[in-house]
Amino acid sequence: MYQVYALKYAERDIAACNFFFREASHDPVTLHYYVWLILGGPHPVLVDTGFLDDDASHRGIRNWVSPAAMVERVGVKAADIPLALITHLHYDHWAGHTVFPSAEFWIQREEVAFWAGPYARYPGFRDAANTGFAAFPLVASILARDRCVPRQFSFKGDRLAYSNGILFLAAAASLLLIAFDGQVTNLIPLYAVGVFASFTLSQSGMVRRWLRLREGAWKVSLTINAVGAVATGVVTVVIVGTKFVHGAWISILMMMLLMALFTLIRRHYDRVEGELKVEEGSLLADIPAAMPAERLPWRVHVVVPVDSLNRITAAAIRFSRELSSMITAVHITDDREEGERFREQWEREVPDVPLLLIESPYRAFVAPMLAYVESLERAEPDVGITVVLPGLVTRHWWERLLHNQDVRRLKPHLEKRPRVRVFDFPYRPGEDEGG
Repeated sequence: MYQVYALKYAERDIAACNFFFREASHDPVTLHYYVWLILGGPHPVLVDTGFLDDDASHRGIRNWVSPAAMVERVGVKAADIPLALITHLHYDHWAGHTVFPSAEFWIQREEVAFWAGPYARYPGFRDAANTGFAAFPLVASILARDRCVPRQFSFKGDRLAYSNGILFLAAAASLLLIAFDGQVTNLIPLYAVGVFASFTLSQSGMVRRWLRLREGAWKVSLTINAVGAVATGVVTVVIVGTKFVHGAWISILMMMLLMALFTLIRRHYDRVEGELKVEEGSLLADIPAAMPAERLPWRVHVVVPVDSLNRITAAAIRFSRELSSMITAVHITDDREEGERFREQWEREVPDVPLLLIESPYRAFVAPMLAYVESLERAEPDVGITVVLPGLVTRHWWERLLHNQDVRRLKPHLEKRPRVRVFDFPYRPGEDEGG
């Protein structure tokens, strides 16, 4: 005759809507955790193993007792159980398997296949996870070009991907997982609000576009996008209303904070641009004329990376004049047409300083600059090379994240080259240019 023991080893409170199907109430219900012990056969059989204290301590579990201790209360030692049946692979059904050292664990093949290949069963989950890492870095690069986020997000890495955007998104996702204790179910309200709010904004943007352009069959497209905007907008409102206290408020708050942050960053870049701007035709007045070429056998070739024609550029060239008459300005661009326009402007403003235009289609800065310095070392073995690195002195510590990142990455590589001298040239807006 078989005897079946239901051994309760823990309990916790959980919202009813998270446990019962089609239950909308958030009132707490008590969830009891059991392992089952079957006696009466040739040997005892355990059904599920429960979980350990490490799992209980951070899941809101109370009254936890080791499943091994519960089994021993019936008179069976944990080491004497040769067989354990695992109903499924949730942590509360198998995580305590280590306390039953002699047991052989049996589980359905279908259950193992489910957890071994969830992406094969649910490709939508895979696509949803991949969408963020595929789209966010590109969107961030566009925002960087519009000066709403730091410029570093517009640079591509060695693998021709927007590495900074990918790393930032991975760090943010990791923080969310840590904050929510790995309970991805609790992240669904955040995800839903973000997705449908994005749909609503994108469809609304298309409506505005069709109203402005009025091209082709714009009325049909306008109708489709307007219906889409209204439908997704209604869903967004419903989700916010029903899931606000369950995490939807976090998405709303983050959207508001991000919009404020984008505005502040854009205002900062606009302010700095205004402070550094020079009127066309006035840049040369701030730069002394070239000195006669040095007649010494050992000379110095000064290299100055320049990003635009502004007060920093004028001050850096003036400083370089004090070092040598042999100066080369280097401008790196990923847009050939923009680069040619910059060359024409440079030749009008600073005609006696040659400009080297380097096209870098992937917006790399360090590698092209190092390649150019290496070429100078080979071509001019008897000439000393000095690199002047202009930099902006910011008012606040957080503004440093928005400026001079290229220079900071380039400097350590240059300092490793024995023939190259590196000068930092810090510039503070408002300094007397003529002093």
